Amino acid sequence: MRVEFLARFVKSLRVTKVTNPVFLVRTEEKIPVPGKQFLLTGTEAKHARVMRIAPGQELDLVDGIGTRFVCCAKNWQQDCLEVTVLAQRKDAIQPHFTVVQALAKGGRDEQSVETSTEVGAHFFIPWQAERSIVRVSGEKASKLVKKWESVALSAMKQSRRAYLPGINAVLNSKSLFQRVRLACERGALVLVLDEATEIPLSFVLSSGLKNEVWLIVGPEGGISPNEMENFTAAGARPIRLGNTVLRSSTAATVALSAISYAMGVWEENQDS
Repeated sequence: MRVEFLARFVKSLRVTKVTNPVFLVRTEEKIPVPGKQFLLTGTEAKHARVMRIAPGQELDLVDGIGTRFVCCAKNWQQDCLEVTVLAQRKDAIQPHFTVVQALAKGGRDEQSVETSTEVGAHFFIPWQAERSIVRVSGEKASKLVKKWESVALSAMKQSRRAYLPGINAVLNSKSLFQRVRLACERGALVLVLDEATEIPLSFVLSSGLKNEVWLIVGPEGGISPNEMENFTAAGARPIRLGNTVLRSSTAATVALSAISYAMGVWEENQDS
């Protein structure tokens, strides 16, 4: 294991990869075409102005579902940036990570969305667990989803990914059990992060992973026995990350990092 790690580390030293700043474009309005000009407008153009994007500088336009357009800034037209589209490519997406994040106080759930997006999450399900201190419904639930969408967008651009994670509506435990059962039936690997179990994440990693992985993170008070029973009945597998107890805000990020490394997702040419 140590030899393999050192080999990967040495390989990483040989590769110098400078990434371009990322801006989201809505391709339902207009699609960038390689070899042609494209006009970046609205909020993303304002962001480019704040970042002081200058003529001749390279940048990437992404559609949020994996397509990346490598561009070169041409000139500013008042509040719009004209760019030349140089190339187009589709970023890899394997496996597909879904994070079920229990609502938490103090913005810890938003922190999880931010950092999990940066390390590779593709979809989030806000979960109002039995022991969640934060309770939302109606307009408050809608505002929470919009806030998570904003956090995910900023994190996507910060980490320069081509995928913008989707945010599901807030689910209660009963609805979540049904979604987990359907995911398991179609072959997804659903992992419940549980400090009480004796099965370590390393055991799951050594037995191989699938193309669709779910991570379920409970609230500060933990997942209730009733919820755990229903998750396992639906086909989910409880696992333990390590000997320390992580906050709700960091558990998913740590698990995603470990799984991504084990699967080689972070190797060269494995953008997600």
